[in-house]
Amino acid sequence: MKQLFAAALVAGMFVPHAANAETMDLAQLKCSDLASIDDQTGEFIFSWLLGYVGGNNNMTAVDPDAFESAGTALGEHCAANPDETLIDAAEATFK
Repeated sequence: MKQLFAAALVAGMFVPHAANAETMDLAQLKCSDLASIDDQTGEFIFSWLLGYVGGNNNMTAVDPDAFESAGTALGEHCAANPDETLIDAAEATFK
């Protein structure tokens, strides 16, 4: 039940963004682009990246308590690798 609640909470984060949707190719977005992204869009991208990497690794559980450490790890990785794509950075840090 706790996992279902967490999944619903994460899914609910996407609803307000639908009205302001803008297409982005995350395969092209680089770590260095993070500085120019507003917080709301950054949160959306971060959540998408967690789902993308989780899906590729057949992970079905969501751990909301790990979000902060995952964000920190991604930020540190991107700071050290500004020319890397966000997808590659997420795959390297979200395990």
